[in-house]
Amino acid sequence: MKPPDEPHALLVHVQERLTQGVTPTQVIEALLPASRAQALAFARRLPLWEEFRDRFSPQVIAIARVISRRGMRLFGLALNTDGRVVEERQHQGAKRRDWPPRSFLLQIQGEEVCVEYAPNYFPNSHRDLLTFLSPHEPPRPHPLSETGTWAHFTSRDAVDACGGPERYAALLAEAMLQGNRDFDAAFHGVTAEAVSRARKPNTEPPAAAPDLAPAQPDSVTRPPLGPHSARVLAGEAAQAEPPPFDDKPRQGLLF
Repeated sequence: MKPPDEPHALLVHVQERLTQGVTPTQVIEALLPASRAQALAFARRLPLWEEFRDRFSPQVIAIARVISRRGMRLFGLALNTDGRVVEERQHQGAKRRDWPPRSFLLQIQGEEVCVEYAPNYFPNSHRDLLTFLSPHEPPRPHPLSETGTWAHFTSRDAVDACGGPERYAALLAEAMLQGNRDFDAAFHGVTAEAVSRARKPNTEPPAAAPDLAPAQPDSVTRPPLGPHSARVLAGEAAQAEPPPFDDKPRQGLLF
């Protein structure tokens, strides 16, 4: 659907959809800019959403910010230091990590899991880290990890759009258990950066066969290096062994 043109009307629409029970991801997907012009309009509104915090909940504001940022990523836009919309480029300037992380307990499939939430984990990245930890010592497996530890990066806007870290962690865990590993795509989209960080299959070429040693006298037996080498050498020996000598007398020729 086409997003409302006026910022206040859009926030009212988002609030109404949430009240109707629509999930944040569905609201975001329905309002994403479909053209560069719409993306420019949303990008220019990004600094303005903060002015509505006294009239709308943090979740509504966060969803509006996510829509603005998603549109900017889709069409290669960014805000410069003057607040003007420009072509995307790398911005400098480090931010301090918010530390120590915030911890809370979460019930996942009837098991208690400790979640540590560390906002702005990496400087310049605008990334938050959630770590799902076993509360036991030593750690025990839990529904998200056989080792008892599972970490996930996301953005602050995604966390706020879900209603805070507790709600985000619960929705993320539910999506992962349902096999949905693209939960954050609704907030961030799929970018080349995300694809490059994905785990890649092992594409290493097979190891080259070792160079054969110079031929040795028949009396010298090469020791096998392993089970496979032993089978190979046994096959070679069977092929090289001459046929058994036939002791039966043969009839000679008269001429």
